[in-house]
Amino acid sequence: MVQELLNDIILYFEYLKSQGYYAAFHNLAIPMDSCMAKLAPYNINSNPFCLFIKSSSEAWNHCIERQPKVLAACEKGPFCGMCYAGMGEFVFPIRNKDGRPLAFLSISGFRLEEEQALKRIKTVAHTYGLSEKQAKASYYQDLKKDRPDLNSLSVLAAPLCRMFELLNLLLSDIPNVEVGNIAQNNIVSHAVIYLRRNYANPISSDDIARACHCSVSTLSHLFKQKMNLSIRQYIKNLRLSQAKRLLRDTELSVNAISDLLGYGNPNYFCNVFRWETGLSPTLFRKNSRTLPTKERS
Repeated sequence: MVQELLNDIILYFEYLKSQGYYAAFHNLAIPMDSCMAKLAPYNINSNPFCLFIKSSSEAWNHCIERQPKVLAACEKGPFCGMCYAGMGEFVFPIRNKDGRPLAFLSISGFRLEEEQALKRIKTVAHTYGLSEKQAKASYYQDLKKDRPDLNSLSVLAAPLCRMFELLNLLLSDIPNVEVGNIAQNNIVSHAVIYLRRNYANPISSDDIARACHCSVSTLSHLFKQKMNLSIRQYIKNLRLSQAKRLLRDTELSVNAISDLLGYGNPNYFCNVFRWETGLSPTLFRKNSRTLPTKERS
């Protein structure tokens, strides 16, 4: 039942993505460590503006530290607000059977009050050593000027919130016989989360194993067994996936994307990208471009 529900949750996230929405969940109390290997891609906001801000690990940590405040703010129900970095988002509570919020769903990528947003961007850029010019360019290019109606979006978000609430009920009642398998899943889930946060940084197998509280050999064996690929290949896939997204959905230069994803040498990035896709980054951008060259309306 849990696996079928996880597949349904993933399908719904993909549906929202196909409708042009950037959706992510943020969990504070659902016991879902054993599921995070599957759901990790949807635990991180994939909007290019958000990804740029989170290229600073300190800014990313600040996002996580603020999550309890966001959860408290949605006690009374869904709301629309602006994050500390200047991006507009809609927040929807995921509740337990008693009505207490355990997690929340965010649908983001909108421009709200421009003057206030630009002030926040300036502060964030200064605080975390980011390019203010680049952040502002992404604000205008990657965030939508027109935002949907809260009530209409609530109807769209409700099925996903209900699925997470059912997942909480199921995971809270797992038989003890499954504990051993869950422990293995937890190691892989923690590794996936760690890699998704740090894939653009120079990390070693020892770093990952230390973060997962296990040996390198145990981690490598379980990761290969559960994910059907090596950690090295998983990192490569993450970098290439984000490279494609940034080439398709932003105006960042190839050199900037190479730096952002941790390749260091742009020529090496181009060689890897061409080897894996059969196209140079420039040609891939030209063939897959979905955005106009001018600012989004």
